[in-house]
Amino acid sequence: MPRTYHRKSDIGQVPHSAMLEAVREVQNGTSVRKVSMEKGISKSALSRYVIKFRQDESTILAPNYRHSQIFNAKEENLLEEYLLTCSAMFHGLTPNNVRRLAYEMACRNNIQMPAKWSET
Repeated sequence: MPRTYHRKSDIGQVPHSAMLEAVREVQNGTSVRKVSMEKGISKSALSRYVIKFRQDESTILAPNYRHSQIFNAKEENLLEEYLLTCSAMFHGLTPNNVRRLAYEMACRNNIQMPAKWSET
């Protein structure tokens, strides 16, 4: 049976426009708890973004996952194509093998990576 990933949480799924609207409602006097219930947004995330917005109104109200990204989009696409080609040839790789392949790819291309990758 093939592996299919099912997302277990909704972290980072609220778009910038919806979060901005929720933050503006909180600034107009509505409680954080009430707005989070109405909009379906995490209360703690909303309160964190309200604080960020009060400090700087030009801040982006969405998570920034690019700070921990190792490969750029082109390299990720190359890796994805290789994995799909392997899978099409009935040589699917295990998740452990995919991690090893990503490590080798980062080493050979002299890409800066976390020290933990080299240790383990």
